[in-house]
Amino acid sequence: MDASWFAVLVIYVVQILHCKPGAYGLLLAVGALGGIATGGLGARITRRLGPWSSLLLAGFAMAVTQAGLGLGDSVVIAAALLFVSSGAFACST
Repeated sequence: MDASWFAVLVIYVVQILHCKPGAYGLLLAVGALGGIATGGLGARITRRLGPWSSLLLAGFAMAVTQAGLGLGDSVVIAAALLFVSSGAFACST
């Protein structure tokens, strides 16, 4: 499922954001930075909230950011949402 989402992201970047295909790589890099930036927080969040609550919070954050991507057409907002989404994904593991 995750791999198919990245295929759709390419179309989103080119057709909705009206960027060149190279911007796709930059947006992926921003997402990776979000995962790196928050990856170390996952254990602390899970200890504080418990495994189920932290997983639900991460899932909610990922869903909201993906919905935001679907509703928006700004490259800057897309980059911020990808940063947060990848960060939530990293915290959920």
